[in-house]
Amino acid sequence: MGNQVTYEQQNRRGLLWVHACIGVIAGAQMLVYGSATTIEATLGIWSRGLMGALGIVGGLFLAIGLSRRPRSIPFEVAGLVLVGVWDLLMTAGLALARWRQHDWRPIPLREALPQGYASAYPVTVYAGLLALIVIHLLTLRRLTRSGVWSSEHG
Repeated sequence: MGNQVTYEQQNRRGLLWVHACIGVIAGAQMLVYGSATTIEATLGIWSRGLMGALGIVGGLFLAIGLSRRPRSIPFEVAGLVLVGVWDLLMTAGLALARWRQHDWRPIPLREALPQGYASAYPVTVYAGLLALIVIHLLTLRRLTRSGVWSSEHG
């Protein structure tokens, strides 16, 4: 049982590191190369700076929390919340762009997408990432409330 718990903890930490790295790298890419075209066209170019900053700062906070010994749960929570807000805004922005285009017809496999077309799948991807962040936050909450993360763990 001890090996299983250790494996699950390492697996969870690995997933958190992936969220941190994706936040920093994708946030920087958004600032340098732009974010989702459909979001920028729908909300305005100002959204690029907001989205990029949320990803970078959230990812950095999460990485700081994970790399401290003992781990810093407040930094982890702050990072997860910021990355979660980023995922929520990406989901909402992509869904809004999809809604505003009013094109619900299936696109045949051999037909090119129209210029500026807002695809459906990114909405699902970001909603899934948001769900993972919420699960991580709920797990941290349960661990903290149960006393697993006492003052000796940070």
